[in-house]
Amino acid sequence: MKLKTSITLIVFQAFFLFSCAEKKNADVSLNNIDQPEVVGKVSFGMGNDLIKKIIVSDTLTKSVSINKEVLFSQKSLPKFYQRIDYALAWEDYRNRADLLECIEKSYTDGLLPSDYHLEKIKLLINKKYEALSEEERVYLDLYLTDAVLLLGSHFRMGKVDQKTLRTEWDIEHYKAPAKVDSLLVEALLVRGIKSGLEKVKPKHPMYGKLKEKLIELYALKEQGGWNKVIGFEDKIEVGDSSTAIPSIIKRLQVTGEFKGNF
Repeated sequence: MKLKTSITLIVFQAFFLFSCAEKKNADVSLNNIDQPEVVGKVSFGMGNDLIKKIIVSDTLTKSVSINKEVLFSQKSLPKFYQRIDYALAWEDYRNRADLLECIEKSYTDGLLPSDYHLEKIKLLINKKYEALSEEERVYLDLYLTDAVLLLGSHFRMGKVDQKTLRTEWDIEHYKAPAKVDSLLVEALLVRGIKSGLEKVKPKHPMYGKLKEKLIELYALKEQGGWNKVIGFEDKIEVGDSSTAIPSIIKRLQVTGEFKGNF
């Protein structure tokens, strides 16, 4: 079959394939989490010996880990806990709940919630905080800190190095902010986790448009999705014949990008 019109497969579809991040349902009800009254400013307690032991001993081996699971942040996380004298950083309910919500909604930015210790955090956060053992509180604290640092990094700079995609990148490259550890301290003290993570996201108009389209594609997925493209092996140009053309057109009809007949 001849391709009569040029079918442009927009770059965004490649973006969506990258972010075919399986949507994670926000199945952790805040009603299940202990919800003390939120008043005043957050403060950090006394240093925790177990946190210090994990970070100091593991830093010497250059791999901070929990039960042999190496954490992602090997520089900012130790600096952060050193700054607050190795205290528990996430004792405040609102901070914990806000970060959990941000992780669960990260799929709307093309990310995978499971990349940010989601299951381990949910397992611990579903329990009453006061009922957690000291070890569980420490592990939850470290998971939350590692998650927020990694999530902030992915929001700010993405998961993929731009230069590996194109030798010349015509969109501004966002650099990591200086003193991430002190910024996290400030955000926790004023319960500013949500607003802090929102601020580090790209402000480029294209990013907003990509997010809008991604949400539309998730809606299509909920309605049954689209067909698999069959027979596509290489690029198709005007005048080419390909057995993939019928299934490409069907897919473009579902996404609203092709409204004609063929």
